[in-house]
Amino acid sequence: ARLRDAAATLVCGLGGGKTIDAAKLAAHGIGVPCVVLPTLASNDAPCSALSVLYTADGAVDGVDFYPANPAAVLVDTQLVADAPLRYLVSGTGDAMATCYEAESVAAAP
Repeated sequence: ARLRDAAATLVCGLGGGKTIDAAKLAAHGIGVPCVVLPTLASNDAPCSALSVLYTADGAVDGVDFYPANPAAVLVDTQLVADAPLRYLVSGTGDAMATCYEAESVAAAP
């Protein structure tokens, strides 16, 4: 409601996957573009047209699908490169799962 009341014309998401997913959800909710600035390479949230939804306890609660990916992805490559190695390893595993995810999205109503 606050974004709509402020007449926002763009939503920016800066951070990791959950933060970026929240920005995409907010942007879609008010019908404006989303620009994302990922700080980690641990997931594919910056380039996907969906948001994973969570309960207050952190359990997956669902997925919202959007008609388009974020309008832009801006990356500070040095910031991402300086992150702990485990985030890059996690992102590699996430990228390997992209084929399965793409098939699931394509099959979604």
